[in-house]
Amino acid sequence: MTGHGGVFHGPTAFIAGDHGVQHVHFVHQWKPGYRVESFPVEPDRVSARLLAQQPSRLLRAVHQVVPFIGRHDDLEELARWRDDAADRLAARLVHGPGGQGKSRLAAHFAELSRAAGWTVWQAVVNETGADPLATDPVPETGAGILLVVDYAERWPTADLRKLLRESLLHPAGVPVRILLLARPAGLWWESLSTWIGDALDAPAEAQPLRPLASAPSARADLFRHARDSFADHLGLRAEQADLIEPPKDLDLDDAYAQVLTIHIAALAAVDARLRDDTAPDNPARASAYLLRRERAHWSALHQRASGPLTTTPETMGRAVLTATLTRPLARPHARDALACVGLADTAEAANILLDDHRTCYPAPPTEPARAVTVLEPLYPDRLGEDFLGLTTPAGPDAPHPVPGAATDDWAHGAAARLLAAASADAGAGSNPGQGSDAGAGSDAGATAPWARDVLTVLIETARRWPHVASAELYPLLRSHPELALRAGSSALFALAEFDDVDLTVLGAVAALFPAGRHTDLDIGIAAVTARLADHLLAVADDPPTRARVNDDLAVRLRHVGLRSHAVVAVEQAAEIWQGLAAENPAVHEPELGRSLNNLGNILSETGRRREALAALEQAAEIWERLAAENPAAHEHDLALTLNNLGAHLSEAGRPGEALAATGQAAEIWERLATEDPAAHEPQLALSLANLGARLAEMGRRREALVVTERATTILQRLATQNPAAHEPALAATLTDLGVRLSEAGRQEEAVAVTDQAVLTLQGLASKNRAAYAGDFGRALTSFGIRLAEAGRQDDALTIAECAVKAFDELAAENPAAHEPDLADSLTNLGEHLSNAGRQDAALTVTEQASAILHRLAARDPAAHEPKLALSLNNLGVRLSEAGRQEEALATAREAVAIRRRLAAGQADAHEPDLALSLTVLALVRARQSDFAEALALTAEAAEIYRRRVATAPGLVPRLLKVLAMQAAALDEVGQPEEASELRRWAAKHYG
Repeated sequence: MTGHGGVFHGPTAFIAGDHGVQHVHFVHQWKPGYRVESFPVEPDRVSARLLAQQPSRLLRAVHQVVPFIGRHDDLEELARWRDDAADRLAARLVHGPGGQGKSRLAAHFAELSRAAGWTVWQAVVNETGADPLATDPVPETGAGILLVVDYAERWPTADLRKLLRESLLHPAGVPVRILLLARPAGLWWESLSTWIGDALDAPAEAQPLRPLASAPSARADLFRHARDSFADHLGLRAEQADLIEPPKDLDLDDAYAQVLTIHIAALAAVDARLRDDTAPDNPARASAYLLRRERAHWSALHQRASGPLTTTPETMGRAVLTATLTRPLARPHARDALACVGLADTAEAANILLDDHRTCYPAPPTEPARAVTVLEPLYPDRLGEDFLGLTTPAGPDAPHPVPGAATDDWAHGAAARLLAAASADAGAGSNPGQGSDAGAGSDAGATAPWARDVLTVLIETARRWPHVASAELYPLLRSHPELALRAGSSALFALAEFDDVDLTVLGAVAALFPAGRHTDLDIGIAAVTARLADHLLAVADDPPTRARVNDDLAVRLRHVGLRSHAVVAVEQAAEIWQGLAAENPAVHEPELGRSLNNLGNILSETGRRREALAALEQAAEIWERLAAENPAAHEHDLALTLNNLGAHLSEAGRPGEALAATGQAAEIWERLATEDPAAHEPQLALSLANLGARLAEMGRRREALVVTERATTILQRLATQNPAAHEPALAATLTDLGVRLSEAGRQEEAVAVTDQAVLTLQGLASKNRAAYAGDFGRALTSFGIRLAEAGRQDDALTIAECAVKAFDELAAENPAAHEPDLADSLTNLGEHLSNAGRQDAALTVTEQASAILHRLAARDPAAHEPKLALSLNNLGVRLSEAGRQEEALATAREAVAIRRRLAAGQADAHEPDLALSLTVLALVRARQSDFAEALALTAEAAEIYRRRVATAPGLVPRLLKVLAMQAAALDEVGQPEEASELRRWAAKHYG
């Protein structure tokens, strides 16, 4: 035990508290980024004697000094959500401005839920460097689990998503409700709720928290209720309390719409009456009054006769301001922060100041894990923000908005000094989205863990204190816009949600955004881009500007998986460029070509593949013509478009054209990368990966393996230098390499590289599920196949089931985009189930796959018939095994008919698959005792395989299987000598 509020690291229960008030507290899960612990039970009454010198502590939601009242509709809505038996897991966001009462509502709802038999937990972000905590076994969960997550918008995206996937939140048969609290909703919530639906198959809804005091008539009642509670707590007689009237402008000032503002006013008025002082007459003066009482407390501690604090009131105020900005820190980091702002130049001096500060602001009694941290901020947050606003000067020639405020010129630039340290540590002036700083948000977090909180608190303060925006926030970001990126996605989002933000500052930040994806920043980047787009589209009259804004917005929205919004933006952009290019081709055709390229990609991802292909073919025609006239200016864009066109031609069943387009793109990138490797190697690698896939489709598997291995080598080197930029492409290429290695008969290597792809995409999907869920699911499907080929059938089945679950969720939301992948995953799952002896289940899922592909192929035969034939192969086998021979025969014949038609047009691409369909049909005929037809079919299949195994050694197992079937058929038709000869030949050449 380490003193008051201490943490005992042996047992799993904490006995925490200060001044003799103790509470039992359990931690159920601890990870470096966060912990899950029991939600605090209502604490005992706080001693008025101990808090009389520091009345602001009575405002903390944890003390519940003012009993909870009202919010009946909100509580009923939450109770309905909690008790709805339709969903095992459900999430809800309660959002509203600071001071609206979110924490009080959550605490009261937690109390009601506990009384109703629910187990209630909370999730809390761990401060960087905080000591690990022992955890206790998860207790019996009663009626269900309610998890409360405060400050949800400030959580790192990856940590929040990891939390929501924790196994303790997914117990079998137990309802789980996740209650998130945040100030904003907006794009960050749209992205998160989409991910919750995709990844967790759970509903996620937002519930705005209306002002409790929205009607002026209700404000006086709330004031009196709080006044009487504070008076009772502080010992003011009831007859004296009754003399305290609400502020005169209570019904007129919109600030009083927030219940916390009313509570602050009531507490200040009660304390002023106790001291025969004048009650403040507006919200800002009420905060100033309570903060003046804080200063008096610091002074009293410094001047007391017994054990006075070393720290002067002036220095303590600066430490309090620092803590308000940084929020709690582990002691080593807190010492660094004090050094950055000039409050301590030695570790000894820093420790004295930190200990004195902790005397004034100990960790709250219901959060014992905070005992390992220091620099506890002023609470509630709104009062801390007011302290920052009241202490910070307005500027050299400007009056402070609160006359007589106790400003400190030291406060000017304090946030900048803290953030400058983060910038210096991570590489000042560099773009966090480029080069070795690609993960700058997390890099800054490792060297200056306060960076995210400092900028976020500064932004939140600036919302209500305009002089903080003009004198602190805007100059800081004009000089160092990179700091917004280093502070991470949550700070970017807060900046974008700032109603009165200086848009020139926002533009300066946006100018540093990386051109491509950045997995740590994409959500914040999209929010800023959308905010700027709203403004620019409202004021811009010229069509080129409007088109460029929509193009950029579409790309950013695509990166966070909001493709339906992205389609709207890119369609508007392309329409504008079409009109401009028709009037002036020389000027506007390049822009039209780029927009059409984006349009094609985004349309394809929303399932509109025919429209996507048409857009890309038009883009390619434009760039072919422009590049012929000016190669240096336009070959880059031509190659980009040809790469995309090749992939879409392949999907449309035009493999020859796809190979030609992709090969032309690779030639261009090869030449450009030779001239400037740093600029063009990433695109060369992507082009080589695409070329490998196209070569394989044409049966040129050896060449495909060579170019895919080269692409992988390039991307592995690039991803080592800049993971955020290149890991997505590397993962996709590793999946392709697994297929190529399998085709070459190198099964163990294929398993290893596909496993690496799955792990990489799992990490990316945990950060941005909407953007990467599809790639992750496809990698799982491929991994299952590779495992089965390597003989690991049980593992293959487990992975295949995960892939089907992933695509089942995605296809439910967007069938056009994901039903083809769902069908693929079902087809493969059927094969794995059959291998495991679960024939009935195998038949069911294979029938589901074939039904989907029949429907898709009816609409677009070229795109879907190859996979339909594969699914029909499997279905024919499953039906035959089930004794449904006539259905099996019809199904197998349909597969052969499709494969013959495809092979007639592209023999290299489709003959091996024709041989497979012939083998399946032979199997069905043999089971029907038609051995003569079985013999003819196996002979045709064997002839195809014999011709192709030299260039595709991965076909050898298929050849051996069909030779065995052919020999068996020879035996059945009375040709045993021919059968023996065939077996000897197979053993000699492939035994």
